[in-house]
Amino acid sequence: MSIKQVKSKAFKKGRKVGYWLAMQNIKKSQKPQPKPQPKPQPKPQPKP
Repeated sequence: MSIKQVKSKAFKKGRKVGYWLAMQNIKKSQKPQPKPQPKPQPKPQPKP
């Protein structure tokens, strides 16, 4: 196998992996995830 063939093979594999990861991310983002809301902390007021 020439270097050109090896590179194109790796590129195709990389594209497949990238596509698969994108699909996983889309599936994850479609699920509504309850985000823990940070409680608003009272700001320390400067004393006059």
